[in-house]
Amino acid sequence: MADAYSGLTIVKTGDDQAKAFEGAFDTYITAASPPVMTIHGDLDTAAPYAQAGILHDKLNAAGVKNKFLTIPGKKHGNFDPGERTAIFKDIWKFLKEIGVEQ
Repeated sequence: MADAYSGLTIVKTGDDQAKAFEGAFDTYITAASPPVMTIHGDLDTAAPYAQAGILHDKLNAAGVKNKFLTIPGKKHGNFDPGERTAIFKDIWKFLKEIGVEQ
């Protein structure tokens, strides 16, 4: 019996990591993918901001409804109350656009 992890490629940093993510996007994003909303601080290093841009470029190319919301000057979360309020307004707007109502 094959190991569940035998087909994985481990990539740790740099350009190889970015290529691995982009390849995964190419593999898993199709026109049938569900709508996606990403909320991302542009100073985030935990989940690199550039990868979110690549994701949304791929979603657009596949015709998938999506929203990429950038929070300027922020890292991975820790948004202030005003930013959170604005974020939730954008979330509700996106949900309404895709047919999800309160």
